[in-house]
Amino acid sequence: MIHGAPGENGQLAGMLELLQIPQSSCSSYTAGLTYNKRDCLAVARSLNIPTARFYTLDQGDDYSTETIEQAVGFPCFVKANSAGSSFGISKVYKPKNFHLPLKMHLKKITKYSLKQHLLAAK
Repeated sequence: MIHGAPGENGQLAGMLELLQIPQSSCSSYTAGLTYNKRDCLAVARSLNIPTARFYTLDQGDDYSTETIEQAVGFPCFVKANSAGSSFGISKVYKPKNFHLPLKMHLKKITKYSLKQHLLAAK
């Protein structure tokens, strides 16, 4: 499938499904779900699948770094909610720097998914 939109987000799969053209990728529903970090995490949690702690934030929402620190801790990852895995991602180490990724992508990103930083076991 094509990387990014319209491939990873399910648009192309949906078009092929409507035209009844066979394809070897996942369904448009699955692609759309996994492309949307909020929805994917909510479904995973509803199925009791462990996930990292996360917090969602929309452009224009009031927030405090204290609330974010309680929700996911620092460092944390700030990601565009519906974009590829590498677009608009920032690792924020300290609360005082939290506003920087939001300002940097203000015109391109309107919904964010904040995730806990997990350390891998050695």
